[in-house]
Amino acid sequence: MAPLKRLRKASDKSTEATTVTEAAATKKRSREVEESSNALQTANLGYSSAKFTEASAKLAREPLLYTDTPRPKVSRRIIPEGAGDIAHLTVISNLQVALKVIYNKLQKGIDQFEASIFGDFTRMKTIQFCGGFVHHLLLRQLYNDDPHVIEFEFNGVGARFDRKAFAMFTGLNCGKFPKETEMRNLSYSLWTKYFGESGPMTQTEFTRLENIEFKCDNDQEIWDNVKSCMFFFLETVLLPADRSRLVKKNNFTIIENDNLLEKYPWGNLCYDLTISSLRSKMEAGKHKTSYSLYGFPLAFQMWGFHVIPMVPTMTSLSVGYPRMLGYQLPNILHYNRLANDVFNKKQEECEKTYMINFGKPDDKQYVGHRLYMYHPLMPEP
Repeated sequence: MAPLKRLRKASDKSTEATTVTEAAATKKRSREVEESSNALQTANLGYSSAKFTEASAKLAREPLLYTDTPRPKVSRRIIPEGAGDIAHLTVISNLQVALKVIYNKLQKGIDQFEASIFGDFTRMKTIQFCGGFVHHLLLRQLYNDDPHVIEFEFNGVGARFDRKAFAMFTGLNCGKFPKETEMRNLSYSLWTKYFGESGPMTQTEFTRLENIEFKCDNDQEIWDNVKSCMFFFLETVLLPADRSRLVKKNNFTIIENDNLLEKYPWGNLCYDLTISSLRSKMEAGKHKTSYSLYGFPLAFQMWGFHVIPMVPTMTSLSVGYPRMLGYQLPNILHYNRLANDVFNKKQEECEKTYMINFGKPDDKQYVGHRLYMYHPLMPEP
């Protein structure tokens, strides 16, 4: 065989071997990420709230050890570095307003609401929604084909917000959905009791729940009132969307059923709406001066506080789970101050603050919040 042909043949084999190796590595990495994202669902095979809470609390107490090697390249940012500017954010969810309505309505039964699956939200410290902080994060969003997660890059360090992170911060059940047979023929008598025979309602009509008179003649009526407030909390705090979206009785029928109420994965509904809204706001070549966020973006904001512990005026408290109880932010953070104090700092300045806690981009092993690290200087293929 001629030397040139032998050389070409050897080169082809080498290229083929390299391609197979890279494909195997990519497949392995994808599998690891998927397993990580679904860790809590796997632990919650019975989709019961108690099992899910126990698994979530255990993961929250234990440090996450990440020993994977850095990714060989950067996923490109949707909005190029330096592009984008201030925007006005509107968040539909309003925790404090909803709780005020509920406490005014439940003069009897508030203890039962505080002990319910949504009770942790009543124990949250004051957390102001900071649209500037969330917008800064979204400007650093990376291209990602998985519609169920969102990834970011901040001075060479990557971070991933997924269902597991959402569950750890909110404490909501993100386990399996009940079997279809369990969802058949559910009663909707509470819908009829509080809203009459009317069909789906607009968001505006639904918020008039505060004008409905609650009867408290016996324990059953008090429990019914508590359930109606749980439905109100679900629709106005965890699942709020566009004002044109209609409120239907489906979720109320689940809340009415005592066997389904505790174990239904309300966290999945909230997370899917929240992540879909967050992922849809940044578009290449387009600058939005205003936009609205649906679902419960406050959980995403608190996750951002955890990933970037440099935020001024934010107080971190010693609470393990759910982690939303471990933060206090009584004042709104201004966009320009965040830009100067946090997001626009030089990389060497950041290395002296938050990066020293979470590992530099070239570290192969560190203990802390699970981050995915990138090499920003590697060329794109």
